[in-house]
Amino acid sequence: MRKSVLLFVLCALLLTLPAVAAAEGMAWRELPVVAQVQWDGKLGGTESLQLQLRAGQTVQVDLLAAAGTGYLWSTPITADLKYAVLAHDSGPQALTDRMGGPLQQRLFYQARGGVEGTETLTFVLRRPWEAADKIAATRTLTISGKPEKEPRKGT
Repeated sequence: MRKSVLLFVLCALLLTLPAVAAAEGMAWRELPVVAQVQWDGKLGGTESLQLQLRAGQTVQVDLLAAAGTGYLWSTPITADLKYAVLAHDSGPQALTDRMGGPLQQRLFYQARGGVEGTETLTFVLRRPWEAADKIAATRTLTISGKPEKEPRKGT
């Protein structure tokens, strides 16, 4: 009896695993990405960019860093945002199998519906254990939210 239950559970896992793997991340792939931004921390300093999005539109932000250096990007989360929402965060992913190779963190920010305004997203590259003022790079993305549709004139 025990073996048959274990075999059933194992078969069920094997059958559902491909479906789960295929469905992983589908929600963010279907978002209407209208702009892609890629920033690398190697250059240091500060860079800024401004975008205008309509409600529901999404910007993809790719943050690059080097593995093994201890540097990580800190990113804005939805709870702190008024006009945008973090739709997906891949977490740091290795781009190669090499030790110390590049890492990429892919984030998708979507303009909220029903609100207009400007949101400033600040991405900071630093080592978490060092003092807060020891920043290697700062990247700022300002998103201006527009209504879903422009009102008709003359009606």
